[in-house]
Amino acid sequence: MSISKRHIVAAIAIVAMCFFSACATYYQRNLAFQDAFTSGQMEEALKELENKKVKKDRVKVLYYLNKGVVAQMLGDFETSKQALLAADRMIEDYQKNYGIEALTFIANPTITTYQTEDFERVLMHYFQAKNFIQQGNYEGALIEARRINIALQNINDKRKERITYRRDAFAHTLMGMVYEAAGQTNDAFIAYRNAYEVYKQDYTTNYGVGVPNQLKQDLLRTAYQMKFKEELAQYEKEFNQQYQPVSNSENGDLVFFWQNGLGPVKAEWALSFTVIPGEGGALTLKNEELDLVIPFPAANMGKEEKQGLINTRIVRVVVPKFVERLPLYQSANLMFNGQKQALDKAEDINAIAIQNLRDRIMREIGEAVIRTALKLAASEAARSKNEGLGLALNLASAISERADTRNWQTLPHDIFYTRMSLPPGTHTLTLQTIGPSGNVREQPITVEIRKGRTSFVTYSSLETINKSAEGFRGN
Repeated sequence: MSISKRHIVAAIAIVAMCFFSACATYYQRNLAFQDAFTSGQMEEALKELENKKVKKDRVKVLYYLNKGVVAQMLGDFETSKQALLAADRMIEDYQKNYGIEALTFIANPTITTYQTEDFERVLMHYFQAKNFIQQGNYEGALIEARRINIALQNINDKRKERITYRRDAFAHTLMGMVYEAAGQTNDAFIAYRNAYEVYKQDYTTNYGVGVPNQLKQDLLRTAYQMKFKEELAQYEKEFNQQYQPVSNSENGDLVFFWQNGLGPVKAEWALSFTVIPGEGGALTLKNEELDLVIPFPAANMGKEEKQGLINTRIVRVVVPKFVERLPLYQSANLMFNGQKQALDKAEDINAIAIQNLRDRIMREIGEAVIRTALKLAASEAARSKNEGLGLALNLASAISERADTRNWQTLPHDIFYTRMSLPPGTHTLTLQTIGPSGNVREQPITVEIRKGRTSFVTYSSLETINKSAEGFRGN
């Protein structure tokens, strides 16, 4: 069957029409939601989420994750819990559709159902644990905290390449907080001790996050309360400080989380590879910038396809990269009755995300190179028989080659925390957030403290360098 010039022109026109939607990143395709969320308009953000376009099956897990965050910020913890539970089930039940997976070699990864990043699966349990905490269900919160470590273990078991994100220090810290709130001091001490080891061994080197001072205080306090004299003496020596017990049985505790800024978004990173023919028909592709050489599986290719690939000389690929959204504020203090307490950084989500992608980027590049080269070889072979058809396929190949820019974009950039002992009653504290040039913003925080109990409060600052939003608080 011959292909007329009219059919070729029509094919090129259809492909060109797809160009504009194909080039948009996931963030750009959901600007209405992003604008509402980053402006602190959570009711409007929730409305945008219910738009059917956002709930396509391929990205439905992201719909549920985003809904869980927005509902939690609105204080609707049950809706948040159900949304995150739905996301959890989708992740657990996900089975690869091998027919769709095969299509990625003639199209691109965006046609497949989105599989969450490692750190996204972990942070889902953090947000879910907070829902249980706010509902007074400490056992549910502990289950979610434990599932963080189980998820990381499963991820490490399945990964082909070695990954940096093997343990989560903040997960152990959160577990310790919940154990302590539930009156299980011995278990809290063990969790804090585990957190301390991960901060020392992993976080300081990999993400630039040192041991939080608050964690040191929690370790000393729980060791003292459990009468672990040797451990208390060991940590006093390591921290170079003497623990001073404060006995006030009338007080309650406030654990305060500050979710600062917005996590990174994915964009595309373009790379060019030169096709180098070798002996015996072997082909390799080389990128000078990265000094990266990738062998190409040319053994099963036809003569025309192989020659077509050699004739193209250059193979251009796109792979995902994370782009940081710099937070407007860099540090914060919590103040009450003249007392100022610095908040400690416990989790740098931006750094974890970037490192997590970096760990697997060579595999991403390799898959993209082979996928693109196969499409180019096919189009060049067709071009030798029909110039117009070859051009159409070449254009289709260039436009269809997209990086997967989907990711969970309502995560914070960092998580900070501190603990305060306060008398029972309703109190107004001041959150003091500090920008890079020393500019200070003060925000009143009202808390309810009960004798001998722990209250958990979260405040989210959504401001970034490029866009500001009022802080958002969810108790």
